Amino acid sequence: ITGLQTCSSPFTGVPLGRDPQVRKPHISNMGIRKKSNKNPPVLSHEFIIQNHADIVSCVAMVFLLGLMFEVTSKVAVLFITVQYNVTISNNEGPEETTLNYFQHGLKDLATVFFYMLVSIIMHAIIQEYVLDKINRKMHFSKTKHSKFNESGQLSAFYLFSCGWGISILSSVSTLICDVELLLYFVLIRILPQTS
Repeated sequence: ITGLQTCSSPFTGVPLGRDPQVRKPHISNMGIRKKSNKNPPVLSHEFIIQNHADIVSCVAMVFLLGLMFEVTSKVAVLFITVQYNVTISNNEGPEETTLNYFQHGLKDLATVFFYMLVSIIMHAIIQEYVLDKINRKMHFSKTKHSKFNESGQLSAFYLFSCGWGISILSSVSTLICDVELLLYFVLIRILPQTS
């Protein structure tokens, strides 16, 4: 077999020729990558962790769509608005002012459920649009990445809680009364229990 040129296969590096032991390249070795399935099975634990914000936002949209139709609006209102309203009028006559107070009851569990869904959605929005963008720019390690995510979520919660508390104090507009109430609980209620 002189005079035949031997060349090697670009895929396997084995010389090509009429030798029966020479293997021909297979299709799987030709540089075609096997697709890796990165999507977990539907309703598995990993699927719910990856898509929890989408699932929760769909459930919240069901309640919001329920407000659009007269048949379902009575049920949807239970989830969205606070129940057990008590209206008290301060003055009788032309300058009558009313104060709205709310009591608690069993129907408030539906409202708590809906606002829990809203807080999960806000958590996902903060994570995806704020914290993940900062993480991509900063190139943190895995441990710093998880610590940054945790502290970022906690700081967002603390800022929201402080803002909500300040808005409640400003709407009540009786800061002196609140300080007296706080002193009452500290001096009369808490301190005698510690001694």
